[in-house]
Amino acid sequence: MDPISKVLRSRPTGLLYHYTDAKGLIGVIESRQLWASNVMHLNDASEFVQAVRIMRAEIAQRLRDDPSGLDPEWCGLLSEMESEDDESYYRTSRPFVASFSENEDQLSQWRAYCPNGNGFAIGFSYSDLAYLMKITGFRLVKCVYGPDEQSILVRASMAYFDRMRQRSRSIKGFKALGLLLSSGAKAGAALAGIKNEGFVEEKEWRLVGDTGAQARLKHRPGRFGVLPYCELPLCVSGEKMPFHHVVVGPNVEPRITKNAVWKMLQETLGADFELSRVVISRIPFRY
Repeated sequence: MDPISKVLRSRPTGLLYHYTDAKGLIGVIESRQLWASNVMHLNDASEFVQAVRIMRAEIAQRLRDDPSGLDPEWCGLLSEMESEDDESYYRTSRPFVASFSENEDQLSQWRAYCPNGNGFAIGFSYSDLAYLMKITGFRLVKCVYGPDEQSILVRASMAYFDRMRQRSRSIKGFKALGLLLSSGAKAGAALAGIKNEGFVEEKEWRLVGDTGAQARLKHRPGRFGVLPYCELPLCVSGEKMPFHHVVVGPNVEPRITKNAVWKMLQETLGADFELSRVVISRIPFRY
């Protein structure tokens, strides 16, 4: 299996957890939606730019090694990509990401995403996210942290797009454009899984997609002033939201918090919502 297919066809063996604060939990439950943020606004300062830098290094190497072995069109495109600066990617980056972790109860996650004992982790199975992916076209991607794996993935993404570009020449009209767009989206989704190895303990998976020209793009206050995001529906309007359980993060009164969350879920999702589906963190951390 080629590296791109391996990344995009990977499936989690267990549940995935979306860490958030109380406001985020209430928003997810009441709206039955997740929010995906622009990739440039995530916690990794090198997010996506790292993938771009690896790709530019690979392009430069290819242009040096065998420029005559590249057709003029592809050579020109590679040269243009290699010469662009980082600022152009900050201006034009389109991927949107909703993050999850394989870790159900991890202190570093509570500290990073749920400050002051105000944290929750919502557990989802792969099937819980199936409707969202079908409706939005977002893909679930496992993050790649190792430098060697990242380089292999970048090279595979470039080779894949080149193959699709050449194949599009034998297709006429909008089908050729559609092939280029779909292959670009596929390669881009795989590259959006590249993350700095300093974050490896998070064991992150992410829903990755592009809002394109759709009206789902919205804005809210964020760490850099204004944060672009889009809404991802988890189910058909009016249906019960699919998820497995909620973890209450470390705080001074976890039992009170657990009961309040359970009551909220009963009122929102139905009186048959079981108390056992709200669990308390096992980490005895004091904020």
